Amino acid sequence: MVLLSVVYGILELLFSKAQMALRRIVWPALAAGVLCVPLLIPVWYLQDKLTEQRAERIIQRLGTYQRQHGHYPDSLTQLARQQTLAVPTTANGLFRPRSFGYITATTGGWGAQGFRMQDYAGAMVEASYSSRSKQWSYED
Repeated sequence: MVLLSVVYGILELLFSKAQMALRRIVWPALAAGVLCVPLLIPVWYLQDKLTEQRAERIIQRLGTYQRQHGHYPDSLTQLARQQTLAVPTTANGLFRPRSFGYITATTGGWGAQGFRMQDYAGAMVEASYSSRSKQWSYED
């Protein structure tokens, strides 16, 4: 609250009475900018939880596919076609959901049978799941 008072005081000093209309625009815009962050936190939390649930379902389906065919699919599109589903996406993204990154041992060249799935976890952090370790790791 003190920060808002300081910002408002600076704005008062910057704008004279002739610029009253501009002040009526700047102050509400500044207040909206400050208030939107706490309101977006629940939205970000929900997006993260939905993305985690979707990722777990994909990992389960990849395991089922591997048991049925003896190998992992080359792409998530191939998995979706096999199971007549939509191509899985994250819950992140304002207008368009982001796709999960997916790479297999055959396309990635990193050794024995397995896959790696990736997702942008926000704040410049990449979440990555390895079928070898069966764990998520986070890198910035």
